[in-house]
Amino acid sequence: MKPVAIFLIIALLIALIGTGYLYTNCKISATEILLTTSDAASQERFFSQLKQQVADDSVEGVLFDQSLTENADDYQFLTYSVHLLNQCYIPADMIEFQVTPAVGDILQIGDTANHTLAARSEDTFSVTILTRKDVDAVREINCSYYLWGIPFYQKMHYSSY
Repeated sequence: MKPVAIFLIIALLIALIGTGYLYTNCKISATEILLTTSDAASQERFFSQLKQQVADDSVEGVLFDQSLTENADDYQFLTYSVHLLNQCYIPADMIEFQVTPAVGDILQIGDTANHTLAARSEDTFSVTILTRKDVDAVREINCSYYLWGIPFYQKMHYSSY
């Protein structure tokens, strides 16, 4: 009976150490953030749809400012592409991005897809905002995700400098 108890204690310690190792090393890191800009005038139809959704208060996404004028030449789309690296042995679920708005930002385009990142893999995700033209593109991007049902948060900064 004593050898069984010793074996179970050793097995418990190994399980606790293994779980602790996995938990402390569960890390997703952003290796690169790229910016793509496009004029809203080049996507006039999409801009008109967004303008109508703002007017109807039916925007899919996060509305920062309702003062959207008629002229698409005054606006641009900023798309931030974030390359994430999952360094742990657990897949990441429900990956979401939220851009901290700056002065001149109108809305963050909604993304209804359920983004996941497999264990020990990497992928690129994007988030798009509509903003006024000639606004600085420096932003803070908040990423949230779940590992084993436990929420994790990470703040990233995009700077062109």
